[in-house]
Amino acid sequence: MDYTLIHYDVNAWEGRAYEYGLETLRQQGVPVDGLRFDPDLVIRGLIMDKEYGNLIKRAMHGTRMLSWQEIRELYGREVVNLRNEGRWVFLNTLFSVSEAVMYMQLVDRLDLGMFQVGAGNISYQALYGMVSKALYRTHVEGKLKAEIIQW
Repeated sequence: MDYTLIHYDVNAWEGRAYEYGLETLRQQGVPVDGLRFDPDLVIRGLIMDKEYGNLIKRAMHGTRMLSWQEIRELYGREVVNLRNEGRWVFLNTLFSVSEAVMYMQLVDRLDLGMFQVGAGNISYQALYGMVSKALYRTHVEGKLKAEIIQW
């Protein structure tokens, strides 16, 4: 519903999408207990780096702010090429807010070694794939829309 004539409560809509996404991940054994939707964590227009688990422009790794030294060591003079979709995700819609919040929170848990999913270590890119798929299912399966229509 982004870029339409419909006005909707982004925090309510994305908060519910986030909850549905968490439930999908919980069923897969992903450690999501205790996570809460934080709409102030990300905004539309930011860029995620799936290789390092960072949020560019806001300079965060997971939910932790990166130091100037860390930024310089990781990126130096690197140019972000959004055509490289394997690495970069442009948060260009309000729908990407719940996805980015969930991903950044789960980067923290991945770094803490809380994941026991699959047969070994997962990468930040694989983690993004899990989050993206869970939220895609939320929208495609229509659970969220059905709930909104009932209101």
